[in-house]
Amino acid sequence: TLIFFAVSNTQVVAQSLSDSDLNNQSLYASGYITAGARTTVGGNVQSATAVTLAADAIVGGNIEAGAAATLGANAGVVGYIEVGTTATLGVAAFVNGFIQAGTTATVGASAIIDGSLIAGTTATFDALVEVTGDVLGGTTVTIGAGSIFHGNVDAGTTTTVGAGVQIDGILTANSLLVPPPPLL
Repeated sequence: TLIFFAVSNTQVVAQSLSDSDLNNQSLYASGYITAGARTTVGGNVQSATAVTLAADAIVGGNIEAGAAATLGANAGVVGYIEVGTTATLGVAAFVNGFIQAGTTATVGASAIIDGSLIAGTTATFDALVEVTGDVLGGTTVTIGAGSIFHGNVDAGTTTTVGAGVQIDGILTANSLLVPPPPLL
């Protein structure tokens, strides 16, 4: 049996995602994903390398990246963020799930995380951040002034806490806790 396929014309065009509206759609890439300001993605965003979302971008699902994920100011994720190395949230960004970063997590001022944050080495929070779940930094956790943490804060060696910080749970700086694997 012989099967023949004929393709008359195939064309691949790079398309900007600036101001895109991808309702009920997901983005998957073996390379980098960069989405412009005010982009809306209804589903998940997954990249083997890095995901960068500009200011005011909204993801209706989860973000998974082999290396890093960066959210601009006021950007939001309805699900979780899981990255191999670094997670960075801009000023007033929000995440309605957990964040797990292989090495570092940096959270901008006035950001909101409605879940836990686990960083393999360092977790850094700017001023006026709110986190509803637990925070675990493999070595260091730094919390900016006026931030509110509703769960436990645990660092392997060092915690630095700014003025007026509220921690409802237990603060430890000598733990040997192993971060739990994320629920996928």
